[in-house]
Amino acid sequence: MNTEDAWTLIGNIALNDLVTWLIVLGVIGGTAYKFFIKIFNWFDEIREHQVEYSELIEAVKQQNNRFDKIEAALALMRESFKEQKEFNFKQVRNTIVHQCDLALEKGAITPEKKKSLNELYEEYVHVFNGNSYVSSQIARVNQLPILSNYKEEGIE
Repeated sequence: MNTEDAWTLIGNIALNDLVTWLIVLGVIGGTAYKFFIKIFNWFDEIREHQVEYSELIEAVKQQNNRFDKIEAALALMRESFKEQKEFNFKQVRNTIVHQCDLALEKGAITPEKKKSLNELYEEYVHVFNGNSYVSSQIARVNQLPILSNYKEEGIE
C-alpha cells in the first residue's frame, strides 16, 4: 500500500465518522490513563502500608523481646522467693523448737512468751503449712504452768 492509497482511503471516510472515532479513541485513552493512574496510586498506598506494617512488626518484635526479659527476671525472682521461703520456714521452725526447748527445760513459761510462741506457731502452720514435731512441742509447752510472777523468780 502506497501513500496515495492511504490518503484515498482516509479521504473516503466521512468527516463525522472520523470525528466519532477520534472521540471514541480519546475516551478510551483517557479512561486507560485514569485507570493506570489509579493503579499506580494503589501501588503507592500498598508500599506505604508495607512500610508501616514492617515498622509495626519490628515494634512487636522489640516488645516481645522486652516481655521475654521481664519473664526471665520474674522467673529469677520466683526462684529467689522460693529459696527465701524455704530459709524462712527453717528459721521459724528452729525458733519455735528452740523456744519450746527452753520453756520445757525450765518447766514453766511466761504468758507473754506463750502468746508469742503460739502466734509464731500459727503463722508457721498458716504460711508454711508446718506441723509434726513442732506441733507436738507446742502442745507440750501449752501444758506447762504459767508464771504470773516471773520477774521475782528470775525466769525471763
